[in-house]
Amino acid sequence: MADRLRVTELDFDTIKSNLKTFLNQQTEFTDYDFEGSGLSVLLDILAYNTHYNAYYLNMVANESFMDTALLRDSVVSHAKTLGYVPHSMRAPISTINFLVTSATSTSATLTIPSGYSFLSNQIDSKVYNFVVLEDTTVTKANSSYYFENLDIYEGQLITYNFTQNVTTNPKQIFTLQDTNIDTTTIKVRVSPSPASTESAVYNLVSDILDITS
Repeated sequence: MADRLRVTELDFDTIKSNLKTFLNQQTEFTDYDFEGSGLSVLLDILAYNTHYNAYYLNMVANESFMDTALLRDSVVSHAKTLGYVPHSMRAPISTINFLVTSATSTSATLTIPSGYSFLSNQIDSKVYNFVVLEDTTVTKANSSYYFENLDIYEGQLITYNFTQNVTTNPKQIFTLQDTNIDTTTIKVRVSPSPASTESAVYNLVSDILDITS
């Protein structure tokens, strides 16, 4: 009786050698030349296919565990089950004092809206853009409005609009395409319909006791 095909080896050359040894032991192939071009090519295909499958399954097994995963997406997926939020890029922050003088304004307050931009002086021949993330309001003093310790963030604000169909895809995932997003600055607003002007802010929470409707 012919020996069974050994399946413990996973490299290409050993797989091909095992296939050749197995076929040589079959009475149907007694007079075949396994070094001939035709059979050799067929053995190559079989060996490559087996090798690819073994490599694929090995990588799948590795990605199934956090301590052996190589792909960032796999590690992030495992980390999510532990309640861990992966670190992202962080926008440089500058704290400034900003004075606005107006002898004609009669308004008691002045607001710098979210998204208002500031340009830096040239740094190594490059100008940087800074933005305000939150509406900031100050009260007029004499003829001036003084914004003290105003935090501005380097970069620019980007808005994405997505429409979810709860009926066809209740667990839809929305992907932000920019790779350098500061995830600590993300704001999510949800409207009941695309035409609605009303929206609610959804806040990220780290404790289930803080979750609200």
